[in-house]
Amino acid sequence: MPQEQPENGVSQWSVQRRFPRIQLKTPVEIRTAYFQCSGQTLNVSQGGLLAESDLVATPGAHLDVRFNLPTGHFVAAATEVAHAQPRRAGLHFLRLALGAES
Repeated sequence: MPQEQPENGVSQWSVQRRFPRIQLKTPVEIRTAYFQCSGQTLNVSQGGLLAESDLVATPGAHLDVRFNLPTGHFVAAATEVAHAQPRRAGLHFLRLALGAES
């Protein structure tokens, strides 16, 4: 059942977020056991990210991602698809690793 948009314009999802989102558009590599594709992050938080790619994601699917932070570090993460739309997927971090770019 669709959720109604409140009069103040704040959606149910933004109220329920555990961590604040930070706008970050950077290339992201997305991998499964069967294929790899490239995309772009749209925003990132401590709990996950929103990515845009050609991947057709299914909620519950597990994906590995890698992207760079503006600090010069990279993030490698095991994720689970929380929600998906055409060309976009919200990914929940399951495991994170932070490294320095060489």
